[in-house]
Amino acid sequence: MAEAIEIYNERMRTLIPPEPFVEKVANGAVWSEGPVYFHEDDSVIWSDAHGNRLLRWGAKDGVTVVRDPSDYQSGNYRDLEGRLVSCSCGLRAIIRREHDNRWQILVDRYQGKRLNSPNDLVVKSDGTIWFTDPPYGLTQPNQGYGGQQAEILQVLKRQNKKLSQLVADLLLLAKLDRQQTKIFHPCCLNDLVDDLIEELAFLAVEAKVKLVKQLQKKIYVFGNEQQLYRLISNLIVNAIQATSPQGKVSVSLEISDRRYALIHVQDTGVGIAKQHQNRIFDRFYRVSEDRSRTSGGSGLGLAIAQAIANAHKGSIQLQSQPGCGSVFTVRLPLQR
Repeated sequence: MAEAIEIYNERMRTLIPPEPFVEKVANGAVWSEGPVYFHEDDSVIWSDAHGNRLLRWGAKDGVTVVRDPSDYQSGNYRDLEGRLVSCSCGLRAIIRREHDNRWQILVDRYQGKRLNSPNDLVVKSDGTIWFTDPPYGLTQPNQGYGGQQAEILQVLKRQNKKLSQLVADLLLLAKLDRQQTKIFHPCCLNDLVDDLIEELAFLAVEAKVKLVKQLQKKIYVFGNEQQLYRLISNLIVNAIQATSPQGKVSVSLEISDRRYALIHVQDTGVGIAKQHQNRIFDRFYRVSEDRSRTSGGSGLGLAIAQAIANAHKGSIQLQSQPGCGSVFTVRLPLQR
């Protein structure tokens, strides 16, 4: 035992098996700390604090990345319901992973002031969380974002990203207007929808919206796969953002008149009033300013979707009623 584990307090001996051994199960982290064991699947989750990652080792699948970036998580623990509770030096907060894998900020202020950079924590038997709050994340660039200056920098980065996306969207619209599209190829709509359902699943989970698909036989159209991917993605994202928690968004495909492929994106959201429906595809038009501020949209998503449909000799139709949700139907010529 002396070669593997050194015991400083004899009361801990009851926790150590008779013949213990130390085994390295993972490496490659910059600075590992805060390991937490999950007996349910024989796994360990820990922080690569300076590497800005949250990692997991499992007996079956080895090392995987849980969060990257992790907002400089450090200490971790499990609460009385088994949820992972973590210190986040980057967010300057105590955060918790809910049962649906969403991360929630539990506390980021004390007496009206921002926390510094929580580092270590434990959960007491009564459920209360005790944690330390040193200044490491404010003073050391490899442990956090650096306080107020860094927060301003993060805001500027986000605004720059939005502006860059807006410019890219406007350039795409200009190309579509001039019909400067790439060479068309056979595209399988089923594959596009499958990929998008998988890619946007996290957004649906975050919004507490059920995202489903209804696909049958393979349907092919002749087009630009990247643009069609953007078209369907815009419609699905809009549907998720328009749908309240516990609602549903479904994507389905069918063939019409043996000549056209129909893509239906249906939601159980707030619906669109009749006075807005004629302008819904106008550039920069927003039905709800409040929702656009929340989602960060520019008002170009549906305009781009319609332009792409037009470039593929197709169209988009809307059926909607306030309080009853909406159905966007894309009609595209089948591959001949």
